Parts: sequence; structure tokens; C-alpha cells
Amino acid sequence: MNVNRSSDLNFMHTHDLLRWSAVYFVAAGAWCEESNGGRLLFRGGRISSLPSEESHSYLAVPPAPATLWLFPGSVPHAVLGHIVNEDPPRHPRTGRSNHSIAADMARGEGRAPETARVSVAINYFALAPPSRR
Repeated sequence: MNVNRSSDLNFMHTHDLLRWSAVYFVAAGAWCEESNGGRLLFRGGRISSLPSEESHSYLAVPPAPATLWLFPGSVPHAVLGHIVNEDPPRHPRTGRSNHSIAADMARGEGRAPETARVSVAINYFALAPPSRR
């Protein structure tokens, strides 16, 4: 289960070559159309075979609730964060964003706290395990 807010992201990564991955978007949360923030980003293969043109193709998928994405675990993917006007407070020991503090501050100022982007991610084997009789 992933719960992300505006400045949260997941860096580009892959999974086991023998696994498939699935992402189901439960709630879109606060995402920014201008920066592609909150989108699931897939990186495809090279566009050109020329060494001087080393580039890749990308597909940015918006976090639309009730959508399911299935893809091979070997496909590089990430979740984009987006730039916000104000960096959320950080946990003093870990340095991670502390959205609980930000939510309390918003409520104290009479504002609604930021809604979270919620997704469920699963990695599973592409092949069924051998039967054991």
C-alpha cells in the first residue's frame, strides 16, 4: 500500500525479471497537471540504435482512481513528485517529509489538509510454481 502526497516520489527502479508488477490507483490525491506530479512513469527502450542518440521513450500515467496497470517487473518505472510552494516539515531524525505535522498546521489555520494519493502495488511471479504431488 502506497500513501503519497505532493512532494513524495519513488525513484526509477525495476523488479525481478521473472515477476510482473501491478499498480491499482485507489485515490488520486493532490497531483499537479503542469509538472506531471503524482504520475506513474514508465521508461521504454532506446528510441534510436545510434550511440550518439542515447535516449529512451517515456510514458507518464495520471493517478486516475479505479485504474489498474500491469507490466513486466523488468520495465523501469517511478512515481513523479511535484514541486510545491512550500516544502513539508521534515522528521528531525530521518529527514523524511512529515505530513502529519503539515496536516495539523493546515487544520490550525482553518484549511483542509492535503489529500493523499493512494495506490496498491503488487509484484508476482509470471509463471505458476511447479506442482508438487
